[in-house]
Amino acid sequence: MLGEKIRFFCPWMIAAIVIGVAVRLIIGGLLSYNYDVFSWALIISNIQAGSGLYDVTGYNYPPVWGYILGLVAQLTDLFGMDVLAERFPDLIFTESEIANNPHLAFTTTVEFNVLMAGVIAIFDILASYLIYYVIREVFKDDRKAILGAALWMLCPFIIAVGSAGVMFDCLSGALALLCVILLIKDQEFLAGSIFAVAVFLKFFPAFLIFILIAYIFVKHREDFPMRLGKAALGAAIFTAVIMVPQIMDGHLLDSGSFLLSRATVSTNVFDQYGTIIAYAVAIILEIVLAWYFTKRKSENLDMDFLFFSFVAALLTLIYPSSSQYVLFMAPFLIITALCVDGRYRVGLAIITVGTTIYVLGSSAALLTSVMEYTDLISFSSWFAFDTWLLDTKVLGLNMYNFISGIGGFLQYSAILICYYFIAKTFIYREREFKEDGFHH
Repeated sequence: MLGEKIRFFCPWMIAAIVIGVAVRLIIGGLLSYNYDVFSWALIISNIQAGSGLYDVTGYNYPPVWGYILGLVAQLTDLFGMDVLAERFPDLIFTESEIANNPHLAFTTTVEFNVLMAGVIAIFDILASYLIYYVIREVFKDDRKAILGAALWMLCPFIIAVGSAGVMFDCLSGALALLCVILLIKDQEFLAGSIFAVAVFLKFFPAFLIFILIAYIFVKHREDFPMRLGKAALGAAIFTAVIMVPQIMDGHLLDSGSFLLSRATVSTNVFDQYGTIIAYAVAIILEIVLAWYFTKRKSENLDMDFLFFSFVAALLTLIYPSSSQYVLFMAPFLIITALCVDGRYRVGLAIITVGTTIYVLGSSAALLTSVMEYTDLISFSSWFAFDTWLLDTKVLGLNMYNFISGIGGFLQYSAILICYYFIAKTFIYREREFKEDGFHH
């Protein structure tokens, strides 16, 4: 009926969830990238052996993801997964190959890959629901809400990052979006709490702090100190809950090692200092963006807040990044492309193609589990494929680097296109915000 509310678990969305989860499990079983997923297997094994997250080398993230892996460890016991990974002598040579990403002779089992794909699929369902919820509540469009939610569940690059890449950045994006939703609902304490969880999952949500504070200021000028204090209290309490175990174990500095490891792991001067400079510039731009938000006269504050949150999330990608980092801003991009400005669908489409290629650029490395643990691919066939990728040159690059280079180029091109549209919107703000349907 006209005007009838479309529930999240409508037949179309149920179909999207079932298909999306099934595809994730299949790809997870057949195409998991052994380097990252082996790290999760190693950490789980260390936890099961009684070690803390930072007692042994191998865990370089804030604590929250480690706590989640601790829960996954319970599932491996429940499902009787005694062996999560093994080292195969016939793959040792791959560890010295010049590929776009490192190979490992350690290869995870197909069952463990499927389990990790299933865990990340749960995060994707959460992100999907939050996209549905915010579109329905803020933009009052149930059909676009379902479309946005279904798009997340069926989008190739989101599936590829979570299932083939086995990275958890979808949860980072979901928590950031949940924080925004809670502020819109005037739940500052819970927003601060979720913000702390998001930051200690991965540090990228920390970049949003300026626009979050700016929103509280604009919406609640009269009682801003009290509102901000509630958010700070929630963040402080949850920071304590998350960090106290690491402080007691003497691993406070280790829990922040991710911040420095990405800048110092490379011997390339540009890689070492380029990232630091880019993120310093990003912080400055975040502050300017928040200041600009406080000065704007808004016809619909919540719609503006979502768009500015998208811009703030996009600024974290100012430096060309790995494929998984895109998922942090992806929920905001989908919302913006569907409900704010259709021009951003160009960027979304290019990222869908580019990031998917970027993830799959690891090529033969994605097939090691299915080759070692099943009869679907023989070692000789796999070896021939790996050799072809290394020996075939295009523009002086082997196929590993050429394929991933195309994906990375398309991914960053999409980000630059989004920056271009943002610049146009801000430079010609009155005409752009009105004529392009910003508040429609």
